[in-house]
Amino acid sequence: MTQIARLRQVSSHFNDGEILPFLFTKEVNWQHVNASRNLTEFNDQVISDWLNVSVKTFGEYKKHQNAFKENVKEQVLLLLLLIKHRLLWGKCKTGR
Repeated sequence: MTQIARLRQVSSHFNDGEILPFLFTKEVNWQHVNASRNLTEFNDQVISDWLNVSVKTFGEYKKHQNAFKENVKEQVLLLLLLIKHRLLWGKCKTGR
C-alpha cells in the first residue's frame, strides 16, 4: 500500500471513541511509520522520541518489521493524524 493510501486509511476527524476500534480492526505497522518519515523531514531520532522508544528499539522495528506494542500502534496512529492535519494546511514536506 502506498504512503498516500496509508494516509487516506486514517480519518481526518477521529474522536477518542474511534481510536480503539480502528486499532482493533486495522493493521498499524512499520509502513505507517515509514509513511510518516517520508511525508515529513524528521529523522529516526525524532520519531523514536515521539513514539517513546529508544533509537535501538526503533531500528529493530524497522529492521525486522516486528509487530508494534499496542501503545506504539496508538502513538503511530496519532502521529499520522497530526501529519494528515498538517498536510491539509501545507506544513509538511509537500507544502512548505
